[in-house]
Amino acid sequence: MEFFPWGAMHLILMLEEILAYQKDDALFAEAWPILKKFIANIRKMTDDKTGLYHDLVNCAVDDNAELGLTGRHYPACWNGFYYNALRTMENFAGDCGEDGTIYHQAWKKLEQHYMPLFYNEQAGYVRHALDNQLKPAKIEVLMNTSVIALEFPFGEWLFGDKIGAIAHYKATQLKHPLGYSAVAYNSPLPCDMWKYVHMNQHLGHEGKLARFAGNTKEVKRILAPYFQHFENYGVAVETYNLAGCNGNESQV
Repeated sequence: MEFFPWGAMHLILMLEEILAYQKDDALFAEAWPILKKFIANIRKMTDDKTGLYHDLVNCAVDDNAELGLTGRHYPACWNGFYYNALRTMENFAGDCGEDGTIYHQAWKKLEQHYMPLFYNEQAGYVRHALDNQLKPAKIEVLMNTSVIALEFPFGEWLFGDKIGAIAHYKATQLKHPLGYSAVAYNSPLPCDMWKYVHMNQHLGHEGKLARFAGNTKEVKRILAPYFQHFENYGVAVETYNLAGCNGNESQV
């Protein structure tokens, strides 16, 4: 996991969820020193000034060239994971009587720079990634996965007072009969698959976004097709695709 940073972030967040429902001192005692090593390694892959995390991959496309990206870059999605993981680590440190200042300072720095860099003011939404110079990618992509930070407890605070605008963009520009598409129909993303695909695995954070914005009707709209399909077929379908693109074979 030391060489799988976003997976390590996920382990931190999953442990927090497990312990929220079931006290397990032995599990925490075994995991805590390992998680500290994980987060120390992740912090080596962050920008000193902004605290943002950079990686070679992101949680959406398999072919980064579609986003106008090459090499290491700063994904909005992984930084949302990282923000939640840092805040969770601060809480874990407090639970065991250790000083969590290092985690507190790290998430405060990330929070301070996240929206000023990732938020596209004109569109009212979060850009998918920044290049290795912390500049918008050559192809400006506004993707459903950009707000995946809402999947976890602290995501709402990362987006602050832009929650309403972000929810409005998603409800209007990404509207799909089954919920939301990955990108808008007029997105410059060259692979058309993303304009028509619908991914049920993102309904959790998408429903939270609509709820935080006070739009409960939208929550019902996007969840109803999923439950109806489950009732009809007895299986939980992850993704509905009508097309595929070279380099995105795992998405088809």
